Amino acid sequence: MSGCALIDAEKNNRGGFLDEIADDHWMKADSKKMRALRAITLEASLARIAMIAPKSASDRSLLARRIGETTKRADMVRQCAFSELQLPGQLTSEPCFFFDSVMLDYENALFDLALVALPIEETRNLISRVSGGIASVSINPLRLVQALLDIGREAFRYGRVVGAIYRDTLELEVQVWLASPNADDRVADLARIYARGNDDILAWRAAIAALRAQGLEPVPQQRFILQLYGIIGYICGQIVTPNPADPAYNECARPDLRAKLPLVNVPAGRDFVLSGLGAGGVRGGAGAGGVSGGGQVSERARRLAANDAEARVPASELQTLKRALCVVGPDTSTDIFDDQTRNAVQQFAGGILWTVPPAESPPIVGSTRTDLKRAAKFFPDCTGGVANPYELGVYSRGQTADAGIASVNQVLSRAVFKVAPENGPNVVGRAAIGILRDKLSPTPPSGVARDALDSALWLLIKQMGVAVDPALPGSGAKR
Repeated sequence: MSGCALIDAEKNNRGGFLDEIADDHWMKADSKKMRALRAITLEASLARIAMIAPKSASDRSLLARRIGETTKRADMVRQCAFSELQLPGQLTSEPCFFFDSVMLDYENALFDLALVALPIEETRNLISRVSGGIASVSINPLRLVQALLDIGREAFRYGRVVGAIYRDTLELEVQVWLASPNADDRVADLARIYARGNDDILAWRAAIAALRAQGLEPVPQQRFILQLYGIIGYICGQIVTPNPADPAYNECARPDLRAKLPLVNVPAGRDFVLSGLGAGGVRGGAGAGGVSGGGQVSERARRLAANDAEARVPASELQTLKRALCVVGPDTSTDIFDDQTRNAVQQFAGGILWTVPPAESPPIVGSTRTDLKRAAKFFPDCTGGVANPYELGVYSRGQTADAGIASVNQVLSRAVFKVAPENGPNVVGRAAIGILRDKLSPTPPSGVARDALDSALWLLIKQMGVAVDPALPGSGAKR
């Protein structure tokens, strides 16, 4: 490539020269999220090559630490792409404008990783491709980047292992397309091809090329990056002994980074952007406004969402859920998934299962979303017998609101008659809860009234009342 072409790519292609080369020869990416996914995929590929390369114990320890340093920079790229990285003075609604800067640091780390990861002969080829050798990094680092991509393409022909890497990354791209939220039927051909299960790579590539020709690009979910981090962690355990007490292994596998990412099983439905406009660009398809239920998802709500599931709930539905979940104050009328709402969903998730709340707020997908929408119909404004989000879940197990209340009252009356028989067999509702509170759990948690349920009290009441969880509507069984 000529110097003029290189300068043109740096000036006119978001991501610069390296990005243009990768677009031409590998997984095309224009949005920040896709570029982050592609770069982390390249790191996993280099680490996979390194895993089979013959190296001494000391070299493997160095390699493990180098992978860890690269992954640390990869997570900066991820945080910037998914609007988690904030500068002092930067509004939470503003995207990360310094993405190319953190990506450049990551690209330099990728090159350093390649020098120790690739087989010796490939490394020599990499160095020989750079005019002036390694010293030219300070003069023109883009030459090293171009050489790295050239070696990458040659490496994909370096034996069966590296060929498998190419096929795996192509399948990853297929899955990213199929899992993008809120799409229309334009991916139907790719979905049918992939569903055959015969790994028809040529057909995959042709279907993706057809989608690209329409100006479409998928929106990757963070769970794919979580999977790549998991693969890198596995590779680290093959390069050095997977001993949690070994600093080299811990620096390589970076379990702290994997713990931060959401594990979301996203249902059918996809989301596209027009290529070149980024994740915040013009959206195509009938589902552009979000999931079914009416309303739109604002760009600010998308940026502040903790995961892809939150980003797909339209404003009208979210505000309905907030009212039912007893969200109070200024958060009630916004279209933002705030911490109060997440905590309320977490409490509801425990209540609907008649157990303790999960350690983290579950994503608003699948059964959780179905349960929330049904509960909001039963008790639309945190009234009618419901005092808090946990109670909303507890009372919503039934075909109707009345059926749910009747199930809870049956348990309450049994428990009262067992622990305080002097009150008789028919005490229900708030009176029953107040009596049981005094007997079983006298000090309610902060923010919970004496005659309201929380998970600790309800589990004791269930035990005393010999409770049998009613089946959720449509489930056919207890959950």
